[in-house]
Parts: sequence; structure tokens; C-alpha cells
Amino acid sequence: MPSFAFWPRIYIDLQSINSHLPVLAEGPARVSRFGYAESDAAAGLMEREVEEKKNALQLQEAGLFKIKNFRSTSLLSFHSFEPALVATGNGYVNVYNAETNEHMVTFPNGSKCCRVTSCSWLNDESNSLLLAGGADGKIRIFDGLFLPNDGISREKPSLVSSFVAAPEIATETRYSSGLVSEWQQLGGRLFVGGNSAFIRLYDLAAEKCINSFNTKSETCSITTLATAWQKDISGYSGLGPDVIIAGYGNGSVRLFDARSNNGELILHSSGEGFGRQRRKRYTTYAETGHNSWVVDLSFRNYGSRQEIVSGCVGE
Repeated sequence: MPSFAFWPRIYIDLQSINSHLPVLAEGPARVSRFGYAESDAAAGLMEREVEEKKNALQLQEAGLFKIKNFRSTSLLSFHSFEPALVATGNGYVNVYNAETNEHMVTFPNGSKCCRVTSCSWLNDESNSLLLAGGADGKIRIFDGLFLPNDGISREKPSLVSSFVAAPEIATETRYSSGLVSEWQQLGGRLFVGGNSAFIRLYDLAAEKCINSFNTKSETCSITTLATAWQKDISGYSGLGPDVIIAGYGNGSVRLFDARSNNGELILHSSGEGFGRQRRKRYTTYAETGHNSWVVDLSFRNYGSRQEIVSGCVGE
């Protein structure tokens, strides 16, 4: 079983920040059928007071890591429980110990050092594996990053699986998003998109494509994926594990239902139950304010209110 020594430290730091900034610890106010219900903490603080509290919060540098084998970092990924940090760039993967600031191991993504465009930790509560998606459309899974006593290994991991997940991504091109993915630990499902008009859903254990649909976006590539399904202490919540959110190179954000061959989105009426309304096409958010490459997406669920947080490379 993994060691949970790293997790309490993160929790204690989070509690310290929350106690200093109670207005931010509350989370967004909920929206009900009868209107907007603002939280007491948010209602009692003016915007200037919130800004003053933010400025008063002193965050200190905890570590400095020297990057090996590449000049710039393209992706970072912390392990959920162990103090392992993965940094990728130029076809190489670096693994660090975030507690001791030690560089543990460097290894290439495939025999040709293919540029890593997405990465995820699999089975992070037990036998952790590292999934790397490449600009060549391939998924590679590595094992052996952790020792039997849960320490981080200094040996190069072994490649336990590799398959072509996006066959239309044939060659790497400059400024391409390559292959982007979203892993769902519950059910062992992997969503795959990228420099392609298609989104695919895989059963990762079987390496089998369950569904594939055309997003009708041939002119711009998918740059990031997220699912409208989140886990907290009470379990899973959200719109559902089949609702996928895609960000694009032109700044747009779209929602799809992976159960449909056409990528249709099943809408959920606010406060009136689950799945009462249905729209026979995908939904596009043109009001995101983005006009450039969407870097990342995150879904958050607060009672009857669902939010999508997005960020892009431009202003």
C-alpha cells in the first residue's frame, strides 16, 4: 500500500490557507431554483478586503528543480499520494522527489524520444503507472517508478504497454497539440483527442476503442480535455462520467456526450432533476473570452451549480 505521509502535509497547508482566506475557502455560492443565494462569508467582505488578504498571504518557495535533457518544460504532474513530480519536455520524462528536491530518473518517451503532450498517473492508490500521450498519436504506459516500500525508484521504468490511440495523428508538426487525454480511474476509461477532429473513448485495460465521434472541428485542434465528473470525500458528482469538455486552439470550449455516435450533449435542467432536456447537437461556449489556445480546463460542481474553469495562452 502507498505511504500517505505526503498527503497530510498538503492538507495542513490547505487548512492554513483557508483559515487566512475564509472568503475563498467557502467556495462559490450556490444557485437554486429560486434565485441566487450568496454565502454569508462572501456577502460580508468587500472586494478591497479580499484583495488585501490575498496580498498578505506569504507563499514561500519550497523547492527548486534542475531540468535535465530539455530546455523548457511542457507538462507537470504530481502524484496524488507520493511525493513524486513528473516533468516532461522534448521527448524526455524527468521524475523528482518533491520532498527532498532530488532528481530521481530521466527516461525517453519511446525509442525516438517522442514529444510528450499529455500524462496521467494510473492506479495512484495502489500500483501506480504513468501514462504518456505523444505527438505521434501513441499511448505509452510505464511501470517501475516506485519501489516495493513506496520509495521513488532511480532506475528507468519499463514500458508495459503501447498502442496507437489516434491514428490520424501520423507525424509531428510544429505547434501541434499532439495527443491529449483525460483519464477516468473509475471504470478504467481514457478519453483521447488532440490534433484531430475525433474524440475516442478507450477501455484502457483491453486497449479497445469503445466509441469514436467526429467533433466537426477540422479547422482547429483539440488542445485539452476534461470530464464533467469529479471526486470528493462524499463520492462522485457532476453532470456524469460521459460528458466530456474540450478546449480548442481557437479559444472555444465545447461539451459532448460520449454515449452518442454524434457527440450529442444531454443537458440537465437546473433544479428540475437529471436529464430533463436534450439537445441534438454539441454545445459551444463562444463567450469564454478566449481567442487563443486553451491550455487547461477544470470542472467544478457545487450543489446545483456547475462551473467550467478554463485558461488560455493569451490575455
